Amino acid sequence: MKVMKRIATLLLAAFLVAGVFAPVQTEAASLSVAGIKFYKWTGAGQCFMVTKAQNIMEFQYQVFNNSSKLVKTAKSSNYITEDRYDTCRVEGLPKLSCAFVRVRARGYSGGWSAWSPKKLIVPLLGVAGKINVAKAGNMKAKISWSPVTGAYDYQVYMSTTGKSGWKKIGTVRGNAKSRSIVVSSFNGKKLVKYQNYYYKVIARRKYAGQFYNSNGNTSSYYYGYFWLYTTYN
Repeated sequence: MKVMKRIATLLLAAFLVAGVFAPVQTEAASLSVAGIKFYKWTGAGQCFMVTKAQNIMEFQYQVFNNSSKLVKTAKSSNYITEDRYDTCRVEGLPKLSCAFVRVRARGYSGGWSAWSPKKLIVPLLGVAGKINVAKAGNMKAKISWSPVTGAYDYQVYMSTTGKSGWKKIGTVRGNAKSRSIVVSSFNGKKLVKYQNYYYKVIARRKYAGQFYNSNGNTSSYYYGYFWLYTTYN
């Protein structure tokens, strides 16, 4: 009988020790940032990244330059959007250079998740760099813009509404000496006086055999407009 009691006592002690020293399942073990997606620009070199994680207290992000070299590590609060998305505010992006971003999250239990895969960010001209329009002769306009390091090429679009009807009017290689295009016609017709012409320039990066457009570009987003009110000599 004493032997049985001793065995029961030893088993109980072993159970209690296992309960005390067993690893606790923390929130970080189940918390993950499977991927991140560009949400919107908040200024030059600043943007919001949407994550797939939930119940986030804060984020940590890393910025890598065009050569994949780490240039910044920082923390961000969790910003809840009007669509109830958990977003990380990323600052310190190169204003006129392609970059990579990755994010990890920490929940209220205090543990960090694993890093998300890196996301390629291509600057949005008009936010990061200047786009200028100047007269270029008789009923012609010259559109020029700042260079983006890492851009494979630039595609120029125009519309007469700024919300629809966008037509590509030209492509300029990224290594071209002159980052500009002269416009004399649109949609098969010569430019006319007193007509608004909206324009946008999209930088594209070719990476791992795929093309990536400027982040944040939408069908209704335009950088500016011009109109010709006289005949230039």
